Amino acid sequence: MTAALPEPHATPGDEEGSQAREDARTVPREDAGGVRAASAGSRATSRARREAARRAVRPRLVPARRQSIPVAAVIAAAWALGVGLLVCVVVAVIGWTVGGHGDATFGSALRSGALAFVAAHMAPVSLPGATFSLLPLGLLALPALLTYRAGRWAARASDCLTLGDVGLLTGTAAGTYAVLTLIVSTLGVLGPAQVTAAAAVVAAGLVSAAGIGLGALSSSQLWPAVLVHVPTPVRRGMRAAGVVLATLGVAAGATVALALAMHFSSVVALTEQIAPGAAASGVLSLLCLGYLPTMFVWALAYLAGTGVLLGGAMITPFGGGGALAPAFPLLAAVPDQPSPLAPLLMLLPVLAGVLGGLVVLRSGRRGDGRLPVIETLTAAGLTGLATVVLGFLGSGSLGDGRLAHVGPTAWAMGLAVTGLVLLGLAPTALLGTLLAGTATQRPASAQPKVGAAQVPRRRRPVPAPADVDLRVRPVPGPSSGAAASSRVDQVTGVVLLPAGGSPSDLDQLCIGEADAARGVLAGATSALGRTWGRIRPLLHSDGD
Repeated sequence: MTAALPEPHATPGDEEGSQAREDARTVPREDAGGVRAASAGSRATSRARREAARRAVRPRLVPARRQSIPVAAVIAAAWALGVGLLVCVVVAVIGWTVGGHGDATFGSALRSGALAFVAAHMAPVSLPGATFSLLPLGLLALPALLTYRAGRWAARASDCLTLGDVGLLTGTAAGTYAVLTLIVSTLGVLGPAQVTAAAAVVAAGLVSAAGIGLGALSSSQLWPAVLVHVPTPVRRGMRAAGVVLATLGVAAGATVALALAMHFSSVVALTEQIAPGAAASGVLSLLCLGYLPTMFVWALAYLAGTGVLLGGAMITPFGGGGALAPAFPLLAAVPDQPSPLAPLLMLLPVLAGVLGGLVVLRSGRRGDGRLPVIETLTAAGLTGLATVVLGFLGSGSLGDGRLAHVGPTAWAMGLAVTGLVLLGLAPTALLGTLLAGTATQRPASAQPKVGAAQVPRRRRPVPAPADVDLRVRPVPGPSSGAAASSRVDQVTGVVLLPAGGSPSDLDQLCIGEADAARGVLAGATSALGRTWGRIRPLLHSDGD
């Protein structure tokens, strides 16, 4: 006897999916002309139905039973912290196993992994005589991605529908994540190295709030609800700022790649000197990869002209050198003396501003005479604010003495980048708007003169009087006595009869018009025959 499979229980999610699939099947197919002529509301309805059908077909990643928002937030925060901590501990244990135990124990490896996880949130590590706050910026990607993924899951599991739900979810998850990170920081004390409680809570709270909030907004599709409260000029400025920042990132990456290529031999020699073995070289390569985004920030400060403070010396495109840099492979790419062409690199932020100005022109209205001042100031302001944040993340301390402060000065870097971007953004946006308005508004002298080729204008329809019946009437024949009561409008050619007449017959109208046309044609033919009869003898005369 075979065992029968149990009946699957119906869940609210399954019912919603079945209803969505049924709605998708019953949606009528519109023709191409109807789709092109549909209004914004119809297009929004069609998109909503397609999204419902797509969600119904796609396998569900959340449980059928919905979780409350606080429960989903706690689960998401615990998952993000647990996965991140596990990754850091596994890497620390692998390094401890491959690199040789030495005096370290397995417990020390576990504590070093926990300390690395807390430090990945850019929380400074304190030592008895110094503080290490310039940590690998690449490590920040681990908690950022995990919290973003956790926020998306929590929004789907708790079915967040409003901005209030997203705020409650973000606050609960960020608080839980910060408390758990504080507990991990107390367990991750490795000898004299530790992270203070305040630094751990603040850093973990900010990172988790940003990641979980963005993930929840993305999963709930509430970005339009957020952007609807932002004025249109500010949204255009935000779009231009995104283009400017992307261009600056590409320019900084190209600068770092060029510097590493020019000093490649020094980088390789320093790597072999510090880490001769394969395992040590792998650990050092991972550390260099983590500091690579920090080098991008330094390159941006170099392009802005403010430079980078390293070992007591300021490295700028205009001069600097003699810095006592630590023995680190990436620092071998820092130039001792700048090239004579190095100041020309400051044109790259100006070029980024020009591209932002083109975005402002394309997204705004053309020819309306309105100068895009708000868009320009918004784009420049957001670019400068983002640059200041990057400057704080890319600077810090690597010890004491000359290494107490390493990296760019954040506020100076932000002001310099804002000024250079405005130098290219403002003229492009303002001049482009003025030229577009001049081309649209043609002066009176530019109008075509009398006698020139003019485009024929369409004649406006003449409105009919209100007391006239415009219904098609039969044209009475010659034998009818009602011929005097009808008339033909001289402008529109419509047969007009006084109101109150009997309905017309289309067949009689066609017959009457055909008879009238034949009569006119016969008269014209007879007149042409008589005219030709008079002209023909003259053509055959002898000319006497």
